[in-house]
Amino acid sequence: MSVTGRPWGTESVPATSTRSMSRPGVQTILPNTTVNDTAAIPNISINNTGLLPTYSQNLDAQLEYFTASAGVLSVGWFRKNIKNYIINEVSVVEPGDDNGFDGAYAGYVLNTQDNGGKGLFEGLEISGRQPLKPYLKALPQAVQGVEVFVNYTKNYKGEAPNRTGLIVKPTVANNFYDWNASYGVSYATPARSFYVQARTVIYPSGYRTAEGASTTDLRRQIEARHQRWDFTMRYRINRSYAVELTGSNIFEDPSLKTYLSGRLLTRRDFGASYVLSFTANLDALRIPFLDRD
Repeated sequence: MSVTGRPWGTESVPATSTRSMSRPGVQTILPNTTVNDTAAIPNISINNTGLLPTYSQNLDAQLEYFTASAGVLSVGWFRKNIKNYIINEVSVVEPGDDNGFDGAYAGYVLNTQDNGGKGLFEGLEISGRQPLKPYLKALPQAVQGVEVFVNYTKNYKGEAPNRTGLIVKPTVANNFYDWNASYGVSYATPARSFYVQARTVIYPSGYRTAEGASTTDLRRQIEARHQRWDFTMRYRINRSYAVELTGSNIFEDPSLKTYLSGRLLTRRDFGASYVLSFTANLDALRIPFLDRD
């Protein structure tokens, strides 16, 4: 028996070095200042129109083990050196005429972004994927196409400059979590004309503001643990056409809920979204007067 050309029980240790680029989202570089006076603690969000792309030099090594039942277990290590690291800085507007707002908005939470030099990140990733067909042979073939998968990522090093240039551990406001995990299940009919997958991602709680972000309030905001569920459903009409429905955050997890000294500070509900799409493979489409034998 083989899996993707490899006999079961074998191991592979691929290692790669790559360079990648990531541009800031359009909505983050359009000129915009938003003042929220109605929140529990009022806040201001300012877009930085001068944000530059980030460049990452990546090193990855992975050990893969292929099982007799067509599964795969992998353990990987990664290291990323990031240039023009984007800082999602959360601070507090200080009192005084030189606070950037002519003395107004003292005590408001200030959300900004900036390029902050270089960042270094290292971590480990464990993942597994296992079809259940070998264990469901007693059941009808129509229900044997079930597969489970799991992933766990541990970020044991995170170093990046803050707005003042000090090298610090990024906060969850910078999308840096000590760990995250995901798992899910999928099913496909024997001819793969119908496919469905349900998956979830778990993010732990963590600090959203940096230590010493404010000289007047030393308390740090904590983002609550959150978990979101997504799904994909696809029906292949024939070899050329397919219809797909994708659902994101279907249980409407409030993925931005922060606390200050145990008191709920902010809650942002992103809601669920659904996308229905139609795909066509036009390779087999013959157009009169253009396609000739």
